[in-house]
Amino acid sequence: MTSLNDLLEAAKAAPAPTSDPIDVVIGGELVTLQFSRADGKRWAAVCARNPMRIDTPIDRSYGYNFHAAAIEISAETGVRLVDGGPEKLTAEQWRAIFADNVLSGHDFERIVDAVWALNEWAPQQKVAALKKASLVVSEPNSV
Repeated sequence: MTSLNDLLEAAKAAPAPTSDPIDVVIGGELVTLQFSRADGKRWAAVCARNPMRIDTPIDRSYGYNFHAAAIEISAETGVRLVDGGPEKLTAEQWRAIFADNVLSGHDFERIVDAVWALNEWAPQQKVAALKKASLVVSEPNSV
């Protein structure tokens, strides 16, 4: 079994997981964005600041405003990829990206889905996979 200190050091040294590049159309041209998983404390704070919409099933599932949380954290975790390298955008640029009539619904949902997958879905899947692997190792063989 690995020591907790070794696990902590490995976690600190590991780069944050990133989304696949996402191409969106802005002003008639393709813009490539990429997102990193947020620090857990930051993600929790963003979710707490964005209360769920009572009439929205996905919000009720998670307990926060699914869309507003993704928009808010994007300025901290998102970059524009230019010639394969990351370009940090300003908070004002992120506000402009999410302003009315800039993104199509399809492009907006692709961004939200990428942010959600990094901060909710992928960690849930990792826990499930580790639990499943743990059960397989700990169950005695029956013959």
